[in-house]
Amino acid sequence: MSTATVPTVASASTGRSSFSIRPHDPSPNPVCPKCGVKRTIKKGKRRNRMRTLQVYECAECLYRFTAGDAGKNKTYPLKTILEAVSVFNLGHSMTETQQQLRRRFHVDIPERTISSWLAEQKELATYCRLRAAARKLHSPESMLRAVRLEHQQVYQFQVHQGKLELLLGQSHSGDWHAPHPTSRALPR
Repeated sequence: MSTATVPTVASASTGRSSFSIRPHDPSPNPVCPKCGVKRTIKKGKRRNRMRTLQVYECAECLYRFTAGDAGKNKTYPLKTILEAVSVFNLGHSMTETQQQLRRRFHVDIPERTISSWLAEQKELATYCRLRAAARKLHSPESMLRAVRLEHQQVYQFQVHQGKLELLLGQSHSGDWHAPHPTSRALPR
């Protein structure tokens, strides 16, 4: 981290001026995606439907761009997308997921958009293969079991009961194996 020397005003009692050292801004401007030059400057902000993005301009080629983040080319914030996938995977229907997002984020997200998010995240959210079987075992409200543990630090422990029961072998189809004799189910 680079530092900058900043002069201060002379003290009235001592008559001496002093210097203080402050750290430089730790977040440098991004590199230009067009020409690769590091000399970029901030050039205002651009409003998206859900957020405001910083606009940069390259000092060499005058190309304007926004800094590349994980939510690039997404209308909704990543937090909203993740919440939609999580709520749906708890066993809620598409309509119930839409209603919960409306209550939490105060925005009306079409079911078609939620469906496209689920399709995009299908590789990462592998629970979708088990979702139908888990919904038969538990309602969405009882899918997660939370316990407050108080050791040296207090924390909330959560168990996804649908996944746990399916993985321990309480099968409702021929695809699942019986549990190992030494494994035990958690008490309810």
